[in-house]
Amino acid sequence: MRRSALIAAALLAWALAPRATEAAQAPQFASGSQVVLVAPVPDAADFRAGRIQIPIGPERTMYTLEGGPQLQAFGATGSPLTDSHLGRGWWIRATGTMGDTPNSFRISNLQVLGPEAEATQSAFYRRGLPQGYVMSVAGSREVYPRTAGMATVEPTILVGQVTDVSQRGNRRVKVKAGPNEWTLTLADNTAFLSGKGDAGGSVDQLSSGQWIRAEGWLTDDLGMRVVQVRTIGAGDEAYHSSQYFRPDYNMGYVTRVTSDRLTIQPFRVSGTVAQINRERGYFVVRGDDGKEHTVYVEGTRFRRGNNTAGFDALKEGDKVAVTGRLISAGRPQ
Repeated sequence: MRRSALIAAALLAWALAPRATEAAQAPQFASGSQVVLVAPVPDAADFRAGRIQIPIGPERTMYTLEGGPQLQAFGATGSPLTDSHLGRGWWIRATGTMGDTPNSFRISNLQVLGPEAEATQSAFYRRGLPQGYVMSVAGSREVYPRTAGMATVEPTILVGQVTDVSQRGNRRVKVKAGPNEWTLTLADNTAFLSGKGDAGGSVDQLSSGQWIRAEGWLTDDLGMRVVQVRTIGAGDEAYHSSQYFRPDYNMGYVTRVTSDRLTIQPFRVSGTVAQINRERGYFVVRGDDGKEHTVYVEGTRFRRGNNTAGFDALKEGDKVAVTGRLISAGRPQ
């Protein structure tokens, strides 16, 4: 019997091997790689006037951001910014390309998340990284600073407009919320609700231009695992007349919330890999007690003994031990 709740794995070890100690130093992101930085600015600054230096993490590793007049800048609501002033302690999300100088990159897009009280409600804020973080958005998906133990999973709600359904067969759709386009991956047991709250429907009924409300958790930069979808309607008018409309957020929004419907508990299981679905990013473990558990691998660290490995190295029949979070969606609302 396969468990209906989902597991977001934080660590996978072959043959019950212990985890090797990870280095705490900042990674050297390769020149030319695409990165995202989310952090507070230490002092008031003008992001179009030149360089901004921002300390990241408990070691306060300094990163230098190079802006410029061609920089695209948005506020938290998604509206373009006309004022380039940043207040002291304001949080920003900056995307750009690493330069040849270590820990420096030229930013092409900047989103001002606001003072800390506002930024902590943003989907980009990570409660386990209160001094900010830098993440590679291609290749290794490396994050600095690294978090100890299991990754934090926090309930997230997205209200936005569907832009691309070409990957519906793989249970993925793209949705525009604010200034960003998100990739939503729908779990096999995702609950679908109509605008009136009636249960029913499927991913095949989602279409471009449709507004939706999705509930789940973040898996990556601009990526989200969804366990519940409510259709709002087609066109902006449907969103503006719905109960989920926020007057200052005409382009939708993404927010962290407290939810008693998304139950998250620590979980461990040992057993044998019974099935692997690399396209949808999960595998199934048949536990030593005979029960089957679906494990999603976003953000997972794979190890065989003291050596790191990747999801591609996993094979059916492998003996594994998984530590992660058991996530139950609860009753649809």
